[in-house]
Amino acid sequence: SREFLQKDRTTAGIRKQVVKQSLSLLESLADEGDVTSKDDDEEDAEETTRNRYLEFWGQFGRILKEGVHFEHGERERIAKLLRYSSSAGEELTSLADYVERMQDGQESIYFVTAESHSAAENSPHIEGLRARGYEVLYMTDTVDEWVVEALSEFDGKKLVSAAKGALDLPESDEEKEQKEERAGKFSGLIDAMKESLSETVKDIRLSDRLTDSPACLVGEQNQLSPHMARLMKANNQP
Repeated sequence: SREFLQKDRTTAGIRKQVVKQSLSLLESLADEGDVTSKDDDEEDAEETTRNRYLEFWGQFGRILKEGVHFEHGERERIAKLLRYSSSAGEELTSLADYVERMQDGQESIYFVTAESHSAAENSPHIEGLRARGYEVLYMTDTVDEWVVEALSEFDGKKLVSAAKGALDLPESDEEKEQKEERAGKFSGLIDAMKESLSETVKDIRLSDRLTDSPACLVGEQNQLSPHMARLMKANNQP
């Protein structure tokens, strides 16, 4: 029976070896980088360059992400194989490359979840991060937020959502003084808004997330993002 085979030691051993060998193959492809080949069908036999790992990622990246949850013992290896688009440019990036590009004083890996690349790129939640030169990962796959729950950090750097909780960005003494001045200047307005919206929102505060937008909604640290909440609601519909 299926249940018997799942508990069989031989089957478990085979499964473990298949996972290890598959990851080894993917790691070799990821390290291989660009592969140059000739297309004999072209009249001039022009050389074309392709990245075989990115071809794999385009087809099966979402399934590989799920391994972060299901293959606890290989989580670190799988994390190195993940690829995301980001504010750094058009090419997909690995978490390791992100860490190498981190700004001096930056302690976290920042990301934003959204339904599309365009929505992530134009999210008001990342305005302050981009103004400081911090790279932001764009997580637009339906499984990304679920994956991040299992992958809380990479290479000692915490993964932090730009749309949840307080970002606690580094501040100079001058920036702290300016923030305190703004807090005093707008205290009356904030108190009035808190009273008016007390049944709708939990709190209202000045934010260092924004540079151009007047306001944004922020969830608590362990709360589902609006994007994930919409997906779950849609899946529960008859």
